[in-house]
Amino acid sequence: MRAILSVGVAFAVALSPGRAGATSDLPRDIQRDLGLHYLPPCSLCHDRGKTGPGTVITPFGWSMRGAGLKPRDATSLANALATLRANGTDSDGDGIPDVQELVAGTDPNSAASVPEVQPEPGYGCGGQPPVPRGASATAAPFMVACALLAARRRGRRNPPS
Repeated sequence: MRAILSVGVAFAVALSPGRAGATSDLPRDIQRDLGLHYLPPCSLCHDRGKTGPGTVITPFGWSMRGAGLKPRDATSLANALATLRANGTDSDGDGIPDVQELVAGTDPNSAASVPEVQPEPGYGCGGQPPVPRGASATAAPFMVACALLAARRRGRRNPPS
C-alpha cells in the first residue's frame, strides 16, 4: 500500500504545473507594460532569429538583465522596465532613455534612433489609401444593392420588345 501511495504522490508532483506565471511572452508583456502601439521584435534583446539561453546580445537586452530580468518571468520584466525608467538608462548612449525610445517607436540599441516599426506607406509611390477594417465586408452588400437598382432602372427605360 505504501509503494502505491508513493508512486501516486510522485506522479502528482511530476504532473503538477510549475509556479504560476513562470512562462511569459516577453514582447507582448513589454507592449502591454509600456502601452506600445506595436509589438517589439525579439531582436530587441536577442540575436536575430534566435531566442533562448545565450542569445541575449543587444545593449538593451544586457541592460534589462542587469536590472533583474529573468527568463520567462513577466514580473521581473515589469520590474526591470521600471528600473530602467527610474534610472533613465540609455543603452545606446544617444541621450534618449531606453523606455522613452521604445514608447516613441525607436530602437534603444541604435544611436541612430530609427523607428522600430516603419509606418505603412500612405499615398504616393506604390501607396494605397488606408482601408478601414471591415470596410470591404460592409461595402459589398451596398455595391450589390446599387448594381441591382441600376439594372432595374435600365430595365424600366428599355422595356423588352
